[in-house]
Amino acid sequence: MKKAKQLLALSAFLMVVVGLHAEENSTTFTVSATINESCAAVTAQNMAFGLYDPHSSSPVDTTSALCGVLCIAKGWAMGLDISPVHVHLSRQHHIAAVQLTNLSHHSTGLFQVSLYRWQQHGNHNVQKATQALVVAPPMVELSPKQRQIIRVGVVHFLPADHELAYRLVLRQVPMNQHNQVSGLRILLATKLPVFVAPATLPKATFKQVVWRLHANKQYLVLTVTNHNKKHIQINGLALSDQHSDHKPFEVPTFVYVLAGQTHTWQIPIKHIDKAAGQWVLAVKANIGHEKVGLPVQKG
Repeated sequence: MKKAKQLLALSAFLMVVVGLHAEENSTTFTVSATINESCAAVTAQNMAFGLYDPHSSSPVDTTSALCGVLCIAKGWAMGLDISPVHVHLSRQHHIAAVQLTNLSHHSTGLFQVSLYRWQQHGNHNVQKATQALVVAPPMVELSPKQRQIIRVGVVHFLPADHELAYRLVLRQVPMNQHNQVSGLRILLATKLPVFVAPATLPKATFKQVVWRLHANKQYLVLTVTNHNKKHIQINGLALSDQHSDHKPFEVPTFVYVLAGQTHTWQIPIKHIDKAAGQWVLAVKANIGHEKVGLPVQKG
């Protein structure tokens, strides 16, 4: 068998060809998915994924728009439907249900279900073990076309005047299956956001979102600070020079900014030193759309 193998991942909407490194006849890789909060269930339009070597922290390849059903070369297939794809808990609603459905006609999936506290430090997401929430059952086996309800609940509410964020992590566990063919296998892994509200939680607004823009020799550096008591989700950004007829510079993005946190984008733009001093930023977010005039700070 060749040392380097090609994995062909097919969905109803796209084809992704990824080069993988394999030493033996059967190698397992992980599809890691981040799901768009605005969607009600997993579809081709609301997942972004990367293929990961379990022995490395770096993605082999990444793309967007992964269909809920993957048809993998060598005859292996597994698909998982999740609904809803985000969980909101409060003192009034301290338990929530998430339904998992195995979309495969042939493959059985075994999934480990875990909960973590989710924090941000700048652009870095940090997961920590938590005992504030509980999930049941912690392990789920799904036969072809089977559905399973998992429940997430608050054990105790931590003292906070802002929304606290957690992640519900589903990881497929390797299992021996009868008549499994040799080749490359894909294990599904996904993270669902879980938000726990304090006793009172004001609605998030753009008034509590601050944008800044400064320029250096190579980039426009765009920074957002979320002063709201709850998260915001940035789905799209476009920068345009109000004194130019050029098309807006699109910034593909899908970012959660948790309460009180900051996120930064570095945007390469040619001839940035000749740019006008005022730019217009068009923002698409879960709290609406907004256009913001931003002066450029040089330095």
